[in-house]
Amino acid sequence: MLGLIDCNNFYVSCERLFQPKLEGQAVVVLSSNDGCVIARSQEAKALGIPMGAPAFELRECFLKEKVEVLSSNFALYGDLSQRVVSVIEEFGYPVEVYSIDESFLSFPDMPPSELEKRAREIIARIRKWTGIPTAFGVSKTKTLAKAANRLAKKGDGVRLLLEESEIKAALSHFPVEEVWGIGKRWSLSLQEAGVRTAWQLREANEAWIRSHLNVQALKTALELKGVACIGKIRKEELPKTLLSSRSFGQPLSSLEELKEAIAHFTASAAEKLGRHRGCAGVIGLFVYSARQGHRSATLTLPCATAYPPTLIQAAYRCLDGIFSKGAVYKKAGIFLTEIVNEKTVQLDLLAPSDLSLKKEAFIRVMESINGTYGRRSVHFAAEGLAQKWRPRSERRSPSYTSKWEELPVCKNGG
Repeated sequence: MLGLIDCNNFYVSCERLFQPKLEGQAVVVLSSNDGCVIARSQEAKALGIPMGAPAFELRECFLKEKVEVLSSNFALYGDLSQRVVSVIEEFGYPVEVYSIDESFLSFPDMPPSELEKRAREIIARIRKWTGIPTAFGVSKTKTLAKAANRLAKKGDGVRLLLEESEIKAALSHFPVEEVWGIGKRWSLSLQEAGVRTAWQLREANEAWIRSHLNVQALKTALELKGVACIGKIRKEELPKTLLSSRSFGQPLSSLEELKEAIAHFTASAAEKLGRHRGCAGVIGLFVYSARQGHRSATLTLPCATAYPPTLIQAAYRCLDGIFSKGAVYKKAGIFLTEIVNEKTVQLDLLAPSDLSLKKEAFIRVMESINGTYGRRSVHFAAEGLAQKWRPRSERRSPSYTSKWEELPVCKNGG
């Protein structure tokens, strides 16, 4: 039996945890650089504010409806996500973390009444120990558990779909476009064929689904029948490409400031690459200015590497070939590709290698320090100090749980 715990309006719930005044208010959280809406409270959803909408298009709505607008605070969200998972793990059931706000649990066979009791105990403890509200859906497969979870959010927080009669009653009114794994394109095709509910998808001809959609859609239909087709969702161990890019908080025209941003993006990508124990054979860079549009360059490295100083120097060589004096740049980014496992790097006898013990030890020390004292506590001087290019986050709340200087302060009223 599988359960899915999903944090309710997670980013907004994290903000409300330390700002109780936001309870009952319409709240939205914006993406990096305060660009688009990436999270909404129920009150904001009721106002019809769409997910992904550009913030500048909604300014009048925000003012008129008195919507609280916040910049994203991913350090806070990540820390609270880990705390939620740690509470779930206290119960001893196998846990699969699916996303920052969702986790699957595997339950042994037990009576439905005991399952519901255990589910309510878990979400109650999460709320008590972390302050985050959650919903719990339980069923026979991951797709059914997802559906149960969605129904739990509309009810009292827990929903079990175990008996065939319960499943049929729920799926008969469950829109096909809300089924996990059915995207917008598939839902349009299904609706054109008269398949408008999850139950109709479950009962559709399997050969038709496979020929008109694909095997993944067939697996979804089988999951709705209670046939487990989706095993452990493994994140790709070695990515094919890594990208690090941002729109600048303010336009840049200086080569030195642009180099600082490029160094930061490259170091961030190298950090991700190191976590995968991979090495990149090709680095690419792109910049955007209103005058010239997008310009890009790539460079094949003599040996695949994950050593940040080598990658930063390679990014600089790419930048030298496309930088234009007088241009005003609004965005830049780098990408790493041709990624291989660090143990299978093909060495070049005529080129120096970055796979030395001293360089590896240097990177591991940086990882250890940043792991102990916070991400990017130690960084490369090439990334600069002022970092005028950093994205805007004018409405970001403090990092209440991860920075000493931003911890909540309790004052005695006397």
